[in-house]
Amino acid sequence: MSSEITINQASASTTKHPTLYFEDGNLVIRVKESKVLFNLFRGRCRRASALIFNLVPAEPPSAAASATSAAGYGATPETADHFQEMAQGTASDPLVLSLKFEEFELAAGWMIGELARPISTHQWILLLEAADYLDMAVLRKEAISQLSPHVEVHISPNAKADLRPAHALFLARRYRVHAWLKPSLTGFLSTPPPDLKPEDL
Repeated sequence: MSSEITINQASASTTKHPTLYFEDGNLVIRVKESKVLFNLFRGRCRRASALIFNLVPAEPPSAAASATSAAGYGATPETADHFQEMAQGTASDPLVLSLKFEEFELAAGWMIGELARPISTHQWILLLEAADYLDMAVLRKEAISQLSPHVEVHISPNAKADLRPAHALFLARRYRVHAWLKPSLTGFLSTPPPDLKPEDL
């Protein structure tokens, strides 16, 4: 996934996330596919994500400064894709990320320490995607650690196999997890042809 970040004017149709919009938060974010706003804590997000650290300042701009910046660049929903340096993360100019809604929702919960556990294998995969996009080294390490037993079933007889070998191989290559390449490739090559599914090919 490309690291595409945009700033769009908040629409009247936006709504607040029921649990991840904090009235005392100071970093407003939404994902491109949704009109749901998250209002998180700038310091925590900047510490957790190198991408956010590089995009937004430590302190939120004043309303006047935010409006002046947006007006100076002439940002509109059509042209905002080209103005990554405009990331303000305010109510009028929320930071817009090209993640799926559930991916960022899980990552936001992790960043503020309110992620419900236990976490399913599917959710860990979503968190790995979010960690890769947001450049969250600690979350990436935890996701890899949690997913590894499901990938390494072919080199560890007691491991749990919730991932098909072909999917594990795809994840290993996409997210550059070299330790997963051997077990996932071994599993894929040892799968009898009748057991292969269309999505494996």
